[in-house]
Amino acid sequence: MSSAPDLQNLKVHNVGDGKDMISDLHGDILHYILSLLPTKDVIRTSVLATKWRYLWTNLSVFDFEIGYVVSYDSKSKPVDYLFDQVDKLLHKSNCVERLCISTQRVFVGVGKVSTFISSVVKHKVQDLKISVEYLEGCPVLQELTLDNCYWMNIRDIHFAISTLRKLTIYSDHCYLDYNNHSDKCTITIDVENLLSLCCTSNPEVEFFLVKPTSIVDAYIHLGCFNPKETQVSGQRAIELLSGLSSVKSLKLSEDFLQCLKFSEDTIQLLPSFQNLTLLFLRANTFTSEVVMDILLKTPNLKALHFHVGSVSFIHLEDDWPLLSVPCCFKYSLKSFCVSDFRGLEQHIQFINFVLKNAKVLEEIRIVCSSDITTYLDNIRSQLQAVCPESCLMTFQ
Repeated sequence: MSSAPDLQNLKVHNVGDGKDMISDLHGDILHYILSLLPTKDVIRTSVLATKWRYLWTNLSVFDFEIGYVVSYDSKSKPVDYLFDQVDKLLHKSNCVERLCISTQRVFVGVGKVSTFISSVVKHKVQDLKISVEYLEGCPVLQELTLDNCYWMNIRDIHFAISTLRKLTIYSDHCYLDYNNHSDKCTITIDVENLLSLCCTSNPEVEFFLVKPTSIVDAYIHLGCFNPKETQVSGQRAIELLSGLSSVKSLKLSEDFLQCLKFSEDTIQLLPSFQNLTLLFLRANTFTSEVVMDILLKTPNLKALHFHVGSVSFIHLEDDWPLLSVPCCFKYSLKSFCVSDFRGLEQHIQFINFVLKNAKVLEEIRIVCSSDITTYLDNIRSQLQAVCPESCLMTFQ
């Protein structure tokens, strides 16, 4: 058996005869080893030796997390201290590529976050992830509007605010790079209590709805699509609309309908909108098939509103007689409105189609453009001739 002194000598020998062997490694190797450790453990290495004191500041990836901390100094905010220290790190280091900061159960000032993001952009950090559970000043945020969003050089946006009820997003398509496929942005909306969604964006931006069943009303406008990616635009439109199958009120822009036109082969995959009772279509540029495909998916629709404008339906005079009559026309549609009506023959044919097939229609309201004042009486007589007696027709 080995004696105690022999065991002691063996232990000392196994740790390099008492020498600091790891500190003699090349700097790149040390940085690689440190990069495999959690950030909090990496920072702790600064107390090992003088050489290690600032070694951790040369890493390119950092992941900071702070939770609730009991402080006996009312003026002291650990979360502010964290942001300040990370900001100092950015000023001292020019090699930070990826930065993650997560706060839990603590309030963070909006100004602090805004200033910090500006600093991150200034120091050219390539990948930034900030997860803030509570923004100071809005602990129960219910309505959020993001205006004039560029999304340039941003790949992922994630909304996860349990108190949020209304989300409005206005994107600026002018700042999206159509030719750079790596520049595409994905917006994930994971808001379980969201009631209203207003989205004005571009087909280049992909929206992913995680828990959309609570949404009651939605307005979707995807404008200025890239002609070179019509198939992608159409697929994005289909995916977004599919996530809104539980809404009660839906408003779609003309450009969104144009995107759907590019997915005519797959538009039949849309789910049925069983809860939808109000549908608004700004109908300028689309085929009659796209409109009917949507209406065929709305079995309980009660109110339909068309904004027609000066652009006619494509091949309308040939298509309408061949199309199936939507179920809602027979059993549920009670109100029909046409706005910006200019007396185009194609629009008159569409109104005739509705009047002849909407069996329970109670009212039809036609809001006219000033362009048709000279021959409005003739159009009124023509439409009233096919209007059921049980339906009230008004012109405005």
